[in-house]
Amino acid sequence: MGNINYNKIYREALRKAAIELEERSIEFQRRLEDQAVNLGVISSSRAGRNFVPEIQDEAPSETYHLNFDGENDKIVIPHAASIDNLPLSDFTVEISGTFLDKANQGILNKVDVTYSNGWEVYLGHGDDLQFDVFADDYNEYKVNYYDALSLYGVKHHYEFTYNAATKEIKLFIDGVFQTPASTDDLLITYTGEGNSNLGIGGYGGWVDTDNLYYSNEVLRWVRISTGIRHTSGFTPPSLVVCPDSDANTVLLLALDEGTGTLAHDTSENENDGVISGAIWELDTPDELNTFESIAFDSESFE
Repeated sequence: MGNINYNKIYREALRKAAIELEERSIEFQRRLEDQAVNLGVISSSRAGRNFVPEIQDEAPSETYHLNFDGENDKIVIPHAASIDNLPLSDFTVEISGTFLDKANQGILNKVDVTYSNGWEVYLGHGDDLQFDVFADDYNEYKVNYYDALSLYGVKHHYEFTYNAATKEIKLFIDGVFQTPASTDDLLITYTGEGNSNLGIGGYGGWVDTDNLYYSNEVLRWVRISTGIRHTSGFTPPSLVVCPDSDANTVLLLALDEGTGTLAHDTSENENDGVISGAIWELDTPDELNTFESIAFDSESFE
């Protein structure tokens, strides 16, 4: 019986294993490149060039917000058909931001020049966060009031919805439904606010001659949509990075420019706003700790 050459057998086994490993590596590389092309991470022309994906943190390296100091700071968006008279149908208002310590704030509003007709998100005299829809020289109105004291200084996602048929207003904070502290319900017919400008941080249509109703707040993004996005609790989107525009979006301000005096509307309507007074600030690492890359859940527009 001849001697068995174990070294030769071992070397042959290693050679076969190396070939198999190389073949698997090439196949894995091909599949990885196919996925990268499909996702738009690389172009098809780059496939086959030993592409190695760079794994990055989901949070962007630099994000900005707008700081409104409560003294004549605001964004004014000229009226347009896409954002005029929204309470004639269902609509939704979303705000990602931080309300600070000043009541009597015109946070977001579309009110005519005589303050007779319109709608608004407002912080009132008694530290109430409220959503108003009103008409007929404010003789008709629907208002929900919410306690705002616990909200000051904390980042939140706010979603207000309005049902035109029932006049029902709902508020969700970070996806959780909020029961109003009180309501006023005297709205019979909403007639529209006409060609008034939309204001954020201050009034866009009605002239605040005494400069009393400017917001002290930090805003990260704002979205207004037709339709009711949610009727029950949901997983909120990121507080830092705005969601994508969709078919129901009529205004989407990402507020991520970091410089300049224009707040660009990234919806298809391009209703850009003019920034007056508010200051761009870079988010700190602390502020970015709240970053979550979460899309709207399946309850949207249920």
